[in-house]
Amino acid sequence: MALSLALILGGCDSNTSVGGSTSSDDPPDPPNATTFQVAVVTETDHPDPNAHSVVFEVDGVQGAELTLVRGETYIFQMGDTPALHPFHISTSSTGGDGGAGEWTDGVTGNFASGNSAVTFVVPNGAPDLLFYQCANHLIMGWRLNIISPSG
Repeated sequence: MALSLALILGGCDSNTSVGGSTSSDDPPDPPNATTFQVAVVTETDHPDPNAHSVVFEVDGVQGAELTLVRGETYIFQMGDTPALHPFHISTSSTGGDGGAGEWTDGVTGNFASGNSAVTFVVPNGAPDLLFYQCANHLIMGWRLNIISPSG
C-alpha cells in the first residue's frame, strides 16, 4: 500500500525547522521557512504504479503528497541528488518533459541537484495543484496541493 504524506505547514517561527535540520555552515533559512529533505531512491512504495524506477523521497516518504500554504516559504533541500535528476516545481503531472512544465512564479533554484535547494514562496495566484518532478524522467515526483491560509 502506498504511503502518502499530507502536510499542512505554516506559522512556524524562525527557530523551527520541519523535516530538516541546519548546521552552522548552512546559510540561514528565510524566516518562517519550512525545509523538506529530498533524496533520490529506488522506487519501492511510490503512490503511482507507473513511477520511474527511481523516485524523489521527501522527508523519508516516496512520492510524498505535500500541502503548501499560499504566502508561505518552502525549501526543498537536495541530498546528493544526481545531476541526471534535476528537481523542479512543475505544472506537469508526469515530468520528464525537459522542464517544459516549469513553474517559475515564486521559485528560485529550479532544476536543483547535488546539495542545492529549490525555494518556493507560494504566490497568492498559484493554482490549487502543482507538482515536484524530474525534468528528465517521468513520474519521479508527486503532488503539491496549494491552499489559502486559514483565518
